[in-house]
Amino acid sequence: MRTLRIALILLLALVAMQVLGLMSVAQGPAGTWVSGIQIQNQSSSPATVTITFYWAQNSATPGAVAYTIGPVTIEGNKSVVYYLPGIADFPDNFVGSAVVSSDQPVAAILNTSKVAAGTESDPKRIGAASGVLSPATTVYAPYLRKNYSGRNSYIAVQNTSAESATVTITYRDNTGAEVAAARETATLSAYSTKIFYQNENAGLPNGFYGSAVINGTQPLAVVVNNANDGTRWDRSQFESYNGLTQSSTKLWIPKITANYSGYNTGLTIQNVGTAAATMELVSTFGNLTSPLIQPGAAWAVYLPSAFPSASGGGSATVTSSQPMVGVVTENKQ
Repeated sequence: MRTLRIALILLLALVAMQVLGLMSVAQGPAGTWVSGIQIQNQSSSPATVTITFYWAQNSATPGAVAYTIGPVTIEGNKSVVYYLPGIADFPDNFVGSAVVSSDQPVAAILNTSKVAAGTESDPKRIGAASGVLSPATTVYAPYLRKNYSGRNSYIAVQNTSAESATVTITYRDNTGAEVAAARETATLSAYSTKIFYQNENAGLPNGFYGSAVINGTQPLAVVVNNANDGTRWDRSQFESYNGLTQSSTKLWIPKITANYSGYNTGLTIQNVGTAAATMELVSTFGNLTSPLIQPGAAWAVYLPSAFPSASGGGSATVTSSQPMVGVVTENKQ
């Protein structure tokens, strides 16, 4: 049986009046947010698929089944989309997680988007993450913010086991120092999700940008979202990425941009090894060497600042004597 875990906030709002109710549960970016799941059958044989939704940890019934889709059949090499607002009896104000199970290999993506007019003052926003095939007891989040240039992040952590899990999040700032006062610990019910909002963590200073290591006593699936306030089109960035578990001493970055029709790339590379290390960036625009990066800490490079005269697209590699994970972002501002 093939199982995917989706640990991103899933929201259903039937009418605009429910926005405040949603936001009282999830203190993320303001607005009404909805989700869709697309599942692809990767085999040539029909797949029997079930999607089970679980209430989040801070709900009245953490870990309880909120809704089930299926079993349904997905034909070989085809995909289906489930848009939650289009499911008439899906529970209102849902915040939680999902598990996709199949008797054939499948892949899934989750889109979370803001209901908006699509105007300059009310821009549409969307982020996407992948279903998690291999949960882990240690997961890395290189790119986190608290009130940093108007940006905040939050981490959705799902317990993927049938037993309760203790989760600990350890933060490091941009210098590599652990922010001990910000450490968070929580107990998650079986299959439940808890969302950790960096702007609500009193131990993190305003202007924080850094990284985290998420540890669990059971295997975890993790998704991180970064967003600004979305009050106008040039403040409408909404970035999702999966928590990272696979590392290497060399990372390949096939697409980067700098000052290219308003698009720019940022790189955040986290040292997940056991010793401090320097990192070497070799790119189309030039080369850089990082300062000494402590274990668990991350090196952030914003290409227009690192290479002010660069313009266009290219590629890059990053090497280090210690294993690394990385996140690449591209925005238009």
